[in-house]
Amino acid sequence: MVVREVAWVVIGGLVVGVAISAAAASRLAGVLYGIGGLDPVAFGGVMFVLLLVAWTAAQWLRFMVIHNHHHQKIIPDVLAAAD
Repeated sequence: MVVREVAWVVIGGLVVGVAISAAAASRLAGVLYGIGGLDPVAFGGVMFVLLLVAWTAAQWLRFMVIHNHHHQKIIPDVLAAAD
């Protein structure tokens, strides 16, 4: 459940981020060296890294919720959302 909720936030953020980045690419094209403003490899690489970081954070949070539930060592709101 935690991973699914994080996934929706990440997907929404990526959609908004790609749209803003594509709109800003024409203005930044003058300072980019070696790649075009809308280089698909650069966009894909950044999206992959962001997805990897978000997935790792979601898995860590899931682990903390599962293994520390009886110790109450994490934020109570996170525990409530996980139930």
